[in-house]
Amino acid sequence: MLKRSLIFFSLVSLTIILAISCNSKKRTEKAEMDELFNDAAISELAKRYNADNSWQKTLAKGDDSSFANVLTIELEKYWLIDGPIIFMGSIRDIRSEDLENYRIIVSSPWPNSILTTAGIQLSLVCPRPIIDLFLKEHPDYFNGLSQVFNRVALVADIDKIGIGYDDRIGIGKCLDLLFIEDPSMKNGYKK
Repeated sequence: MLKRSLIFFSLVSLTIILAISCNSKKRTEKAEMDELFNDAAISELAKRYNADNSWQKTLAKGDDSSFANVLTIELEKYWLIDGPIIFMGSIRDIRSEDLENYRIIVSSPWPNSILTTAGIQLSLVCPRPIIDLFLKEHPDYFNGLSQVFNRVALVADIDKIGIGYDDRIGIGKCLDLLFIEDPSMKNGYKK
């Protein structure tokens, strides 16, 4: 009887472990699919606007820590070009610029990222319809953790670089933006 109970308990435990493992694998596969979808959408956005989507990788030279020592003159080489760039970030603030435009402040979504510690951000004039539609489609974007993990891919045409005490701010126009949900974020918390 005890042996039968032990076997039953072992089988139930094994079934639970397998179910959890399969569920975890499905979540991982879904996150990978979401990431592939995000990458494809960003590539399509870059293609549509003929925007440079490689400046961060080129500037970092494969090592994100090199952003900590980036000079403004290096940013000028990649941002002040004939054409827009793609900037991955998080909208930190929106204010009225004039009757047709808002001004948005965009920086890295992660407080400890190299882009944040290097003080790299954007201040962009953006047509009101683009932002109004974005806010309508993503009403919870600025609520709690969703702002930390959800980000946007912006098509930005940078006119100049403003310099603060420790900041390098690309100043220009937002041509378009795309909401990018962190695949590991669901229901406002990191899984």
